[in-house]
Amino acid sequence: MIPDFHKLGFELLALTFIKLKVTLTSDELEKIRRFAAERLEKTSYHVLMFERGAGLGFDGVVLSVHKNYASYNDFRNHLRQYPFIEPDIENFLISLEDKVRHMPLSFKILAKHLMTLGENGQ
Repeated sequence: MIPDFHKLGFELLALTFIKLKVTLTSDELEKIRRFAAERLEKTSYHVLMFERGAGLGFDGVVLSVHKNYASYNDFRNHLRQYPFIEPDIENFLISLEDKVRHMPLSFKILAKHLMTLGENGQ
């Protein structure tokens, strides 16, 4: 089940691309996730995902929802406070108020795929 973030009061969905200054271990990333989750509970934004990866010259991505653009700015400033994140941060913002939704997030295709795996005995 995927909530309708707009109905929950959020205007923006953000993909924020970051560069890490150091290579972090899994344990260090878990500590950061716990710290961020505790600290971000009292803000006007919520982090849905923080993962390492590779592409576009970045090695991390954060998926988050925001009440408004000011909330996203606060979030960016918050990210810049972490000593392990480089200051150049890029983003891709999606308006959740846009009436035209080309292909809303759905797990239908994944569910169908999982069903075929079950049918094939995998």
